[in-house]
Amino acid sequence: MNSADHSLLEFPIRLDHRSTELIQAIAELGIVRLIAQNRAICLHLDGDSSGAILTDHLHSLLPGLGLAFDHELIAAIHASPAPRSPHSVGILELDFPEGSLGFAIPSEKAGIERFHDLIGRFGIEETDPVQLEKRRRELSPSIRMCPCCEAASAKRIARPDLHPLSSILIHAAQAGLELHLEMEASGFSSSSFFSPLSISFDEGIIVRSRDSRGMLYFDLHLMHSLWVLPTCPDREDRASLQAYSSLGQHLFTLSSSDPALLAIWQSECRRYFH
Repeated sequence: MNSADHSLLEFPIRLDHRSTELIQAIAELGIVRLIAQNRAICLHLDGDSSGAILTDHLHSLLPGLGLAFDHELIAAIHASPAPRSPHSVGILELDFPEGSLGFAIPSEKAGIERFHDLIGRFGIEETDPVQLEKRRRELSPSIRMCPCCEAASAKRIARPDLHPLSSILIHAAQAGLELHLEMEASGFSSSSFFSPLSISFDEGIIVRSRDSRGMLYFDLHLMHSLWVLPTCPDREDRASLQAYSSLGQHLFTLSSSDPALLAIWQSECRRYFH
């Protein structure tokens, strides 16, 4: 594409997702807001994308964002408008099976220049937003549930404040605890620490971080089961909560360095599920 002014981007622009130079350019974006989403959770996290490590020709690790992804599983990349983010010039969106990554680029001079440069170097064509959403639904089709699982899902969505994850997060906020979040989808994984500040509800659970660097949204629709168990990574005893879908797909893991939380978390789960 030509290097026309895209400061008022109206439609998503499809980029050459097979270009190794484009993948490398992600590491040169600098400060961004990461938006990582799978079937159960959406993470917003401010961080630095620079310092990427190419573990091989097919995988990248961005330590500043706690992010790793597989180049071959990227289905598409688009430069898209950011109408809900007035502080961003646009979003670089990577689509994967059952998940997506977004890099919201700040609307400062350097960020605008980087965003325009990506479009100019790697842009292929404008994309109809309706058709783009259709392709994304096809890429990540909805899961059909049996009547029993559907009823349980409706219960979770109707009263997210009663779900044990809500109680666990509220307790963490009140106690000023730091939690570790690991989330994954086909093609990428994310690892980050956060301290909940406030919890609210909108058919799911919204968590704002104490340091204002990020936000989490937990979608309870597919959060069929929670497993609370002790773990010992790197010889450190931790309390862990693992979430799974009705198909047994791992959605995310929350953990704390305080193993005493095991009893509290298990009690909350027993109260809800029994």
